[in-house]
Amino acid sequence: MAMNLVLLRGKYNGSSVTVLGRNGTGVFRMATGYALLTTSFFDPTAGIAVVEYNVYIWHY
Repeated sequence: MAMNLVLLRGKYNGSSVTVLGRNGTGVFRMATGYALLTTSFFDPTAGIAVVEYNVYIWHY
């Protein structure tokens, strides 16, 4: 799975992070880090899942 996280407010407004990709944008370009996923809700019959992402990023 690949995903782009776009930040719309605060200090990092206009920056994005690509999870399982190669590059982000703005201040996160060439950053490193990891994401921890926790499933909050899953209904296989309806094909619905709610997943919480805790993302930790280091940039210089």
